[in-house]
Amino acid sequence: MPRKTSKPAATRPAAGGRPSNAPASRRGPLPRRKDRPWGWITGGELVTAKPKGGRTRTVPLPDVAAVALAEHLRTYPAGGLVFSSRERRPLNRNYVNSRVWKPALVRAGVEPTRDNGMHALRHYFASVLIDAGESAKAVAEYLGHADPGFTLRVYAHLFPASEDRARRAVDAAPGLPADSLRTRTPPGR
Repeated sequence: MPRKTSKPAATRPAAGGRPSNAPASRRGPLPRRKDRPWGWITGGELVTAKPKGGRTRTVPLPDVAAVALAEHLRTYPAGGLVFSSRERRPLNRNYVNSRVWKPALVRAGVEPTRDNGMHALRHYFASVLIDAGESAKAVAEYLGHADPGFTLRVYAHLFPASEDRARRAVDAAPGLPADSLRTRTPPGR
């Protein structure tokens, strides 16, 4: 039975990482960013490499995630890993999915389907940022998308309609007598 950890999944939506990255994340100083090489298990060995696409990125780490991670690392020092097994070895993502994530979903009353997999946390992270008004460019950067157009295609339904916002912006622009134009009687009436 693996040792109890301090909710690694609770910190994942705060950083927007891919599910395959979390189990063998490497530990380093805890700045408010996620830019260290990720790891995965291949043939029982930890393999580390840059994230998908070969680029690192900086992601704002909210206070709640920083506090949770700092507490977790104090409680469960794991020899350079952020999350580990009780033997202080890297976690295998298949093990985490079947033995940690899916049972947690069941306990929470959520059906453990593909739609509710760990990758859903990544989409949750993106949707929280979009709802808060973050730009498509910033969301793309945080998620590691090379092209903000890809981010728009995936998350377009979450971005607010801009017609009303555009009208308000033009109406509020200096030098435009918006109120007088709206209230003036058109010629010939």
